[in-house]
Order: sequence, then structure tokens, then C-alpha cells
Amino acid sequence: MLAVIGPRWTDAAYPSGTLRLDDPQDFVRRELEAGLEAGIAVIPVLVEGAAMPPSASLPPSLAPFARCQAVALHDVGWRDDVARLANELRRRHGLEPSIRSSPSNRAGAVLLEGLELLGRPLPVIVRLAGVGGRDALTRAVVLLTTALVLGNALIGSALSLGWELPSWILSGTVVCLVACALLAPILALGWRLTGINVGWQRASSGAACLLSGGWMYLSAGIMCFALGLALAEPGVFTTMLSSWRSGDPAASTHALTAVHGPALAGIVVSTIVWLGGLAWTFAAWNGLKVAFGARVWQSCVAATFVGGLLLILGRVATWAAS
Repeated sequence: MLAVIGPRWTDAAYPSGTLRLDDPQDFVRRELEAGLEAGIAVIPVLVEGAAMPPSASLPPSLAPFARCQAVALHDVGWRDDVARLANELRRRHGLEPSIRSSPSNRAGAVLLEGLELLGRPLPVIVRLAGVGGRDALTRAVVLLTTALVLGNALIGSALSLGWELPSWILSGTVVCLVACALLAPILALGWRLTGINVGWQRASSGAACLLSGGWMYLSAGIMCFALGLALAEPGVFTTMLSSWRSGDPAASTHALTAVHGPALAGIVVSTIVWLGGLAWTFAAWNGLKVAFGARVWQSCVAATFVGGLLLILGRVATWAAS
């Protein structure tokens, strides 16, 4: 929240002479109180040579506002000061300018946003899950669908599926979209337990971002492992698929006999990719914390709940499948 303060900010009064800050129903006072109570970053922006108001001139509910770190915008050098403020918002809070893409460059915008998500998840998640709305949710779903198609294509190509590749991509994409639909309410419930009501659109956008980046790191690691295995023993996946379909219990031994040379290199590279994906997951969850205006303890509680519930559901699904 940016609170713009001029030199007469504390002296603003109604025609009756009552100071506006002394009125509990004044909308500026109520907005500041709501921001401070929610624990979000409140940044005083001083203009026209204004100074920060002392706590003695503020009502008790706004006393913490006097301790907020202020930013001054001077008439001389205004553009430079605004640029520094924008850089600070980008660096500390992950905020980026909102740019609407035209239909002609929409595909390129999705690709660039996906690449940014893999490298810098915080600003993308803040943009898509921080505010919510139909546009942000649509962009998140498009981003997720693109990541699922690309990831399944990478895995399917490495497994040399041939003519079965399209059905592999389609089924994998549908299954992961269903998983995202299940993850969104779990995510919303986890944050709700900490007192933060994010709403279904913001939760769905956040879940889509988590699955998009996580799936790309996972599929890239699987592709590296599969390529190493295929180089070490050509045709190994064709043999394994035939064995699995025939119910041969010895199918797993085909992979074990190929773990040498290129397969070991594939294991090393895939492990590095998966460790990078794990680090990305922590950064992405921190992006959700910033987007939802949460504190550290709220983020930890929500992560524990979501992770624990997903683990339980995974064990139940494994048991049911067996």
C-alpha cells in the first residue's frame, strides 16, 4: 500500500474543523488501519517536501504507521525518484508493470512469462495470484496448459513413444489439469487455516503457477534420465513397455542393466535439475506468501498443511491403485 502524504496531510479537516484523522470513519484512516492490520507492506510516499508525521499526531491505531520506511519524491528529479521507487517495489515486493498483450504477440507473451516463472517465480506469482480476477486466472491456466503440453512432449519424446506420443500428451495434460483443480481448494484451505482468505480465483492462479514450474522441472529431469538410459541401451523403453503390458515382473530389470556410462550421466544431470526444481518450489511458495500478504508463520503453517495433505492423498491413491 502506497500512502501519498503531502505537507498538510495531518491538518486535513472537515468544514466543521474536526481533523479527518480523528474520525474513525474517515476512508484514508480506515484504509491505513486495514493495511497495517493485514500485515502488508505500507510505504509512505512523501511529496511536495512533506515530512513523516510523528506518532503523537496520529490516532493510536495508526501509531505503527509512523515507523514505516518512507520514500520521498521531489519536484526536482521527480522521474528519477519515481524510477527508484518502482525498482524498490520490483526488488522487494516482486511488483511489475501490468502490460496487456495484443492477440498478435499473446503467444510470445505466454512463452516469456513461462520463462520468467522458471527463473524468477516471485514477480509472476504476485502478478497472477496477488490480485486475482478473470484475466489473471485465464493467463495462469494458459501458462499451465502450455507447460503441461511441453513437459509431456519432452517426456514422451525421450521415451520414444512414436505414434503414441499425441495420446500421451493429451492424457497427461488432462490428468494434470484435474490435479490442479484438486490442488486449488487444498491451497485455499491451507491459507484459510492461517486466517487468510485468498478466494478461489487467486488460489487457482497460485496452484496453476506452482504446477507449471514444478512440472517443467520434473519433466526436464525425467527427460535427461530417459535420454541417458536410451543412449546406454537403445530400445530399452520399448522392451520395458512390452514387458509391463504383458505383466512380466522382470520389467524393472531392463532399466537396471542399462545403468552405466550415459545412464549415469543422465542420473547426475536429472538430479541437478530436480534439486533446482526443489529450490524453485521454495521460491515459488515465498511468492505466494508475498502475493497473499502473509507472515512467515502463516506461510509455514499453510505449507505444512498442504504438503501433509498431499502426502496423505498420494499414499491413499497408491494404496488404491495397488
